[in-house]
Amino acid sequence: MTSLQSIQTYFSSRGIRFQTDLRRPAIHMNFKGMTYGMRFRFSIGLDKARELVQCSSKFPLSVPVDSRQAVSEFIVRANYGVKIGRIELDHESGDLFFRVSSFVGQEADMDKIVRRLTAISIGFCDHFTPELMQCLYSGVTPRLTAPRKSVLS
Repeated sequence: MTSLQSIQTYFSSRGIRFQTDLRRPAIHMNFKGMTYGMRFRFSIGLDKARELVQCSSKFPLSVPVDSRQAVSEFIVRANYGVKIGRIELDHESGDLFFRVSSFVGQEADMDKIVRRLTAISIGFCDHFTPELMQCLYSGVTPRLTAPRKSVLS
């Protein structure tokens, strides 16, 4: 099984700063999206029991209670047809996440896996931010803001 050290090496060899999670095998960092310049919280770690590398990107906003129904519909529409990954809404806190994972076996090329999952996470968050902002703040319905076909499908 691969180790957290291989994930840390991937980012540190590229000069990317991160914080190591002391409670579980994961690291955390921030990235700035190209759309709106929003700062997302990105985490990547190992689930050794399931042999998965998991990424989670937290959107830098909280969905107000009165907007959660519309954003939920937006998420269903945005996730439709996506082959890997998903947007999730925590209905209690209003937090939004994009999550993606990949199986890793004994012979896994961790650099490739980490690079792909990182690119998917950052690309997905940045791509859907404008539509999400329209749904949240401009009163445009999820039917009109969510893409008819995902670019990632």
